[in-house]
Amino acid sequence: MSPLGSTRRSTPPEEQTRSNRHKAQWERAQQAWVLRVEVKPDALDAERTRALCRVLRVKRFEREALMARLPGVVRRGARVDLEPLVEDLARAGIPAHLERRLPPETQERNTDR
Repeated sequence: MSPLGSTRRSTPPEEQTRSNRHKAQWERAQQAWVLRVEVKPDALDAERTRALCRVLRVKRFEREALMARLPGVVRRGARVDLEPLVEDLARAGIPAHLERRLPPETQERNTDR
């Protein structure tokens, strides 16, 4: 490191924003992240069930399919899109977290062992 500070250039803010936008687009296309809800349907009271459906924007006719997936993955996409859902679910008292998905070729390699 030089005595005057770092010799590394910082990226201008407009390039950082553009880079983040491209990263989010790539993550959406690849469905790089999953939102996993860690609660069984029978552990949800009516209020938390409504909150879950409201946060995930589930229609009434989709509710049964959602409940059948619990506990488990309920959404796929970009981290930037899924993080607010995790926060909203936490406020409603519903345990959820994000997981990074493995690329398909990595998943195949892991199942061959």
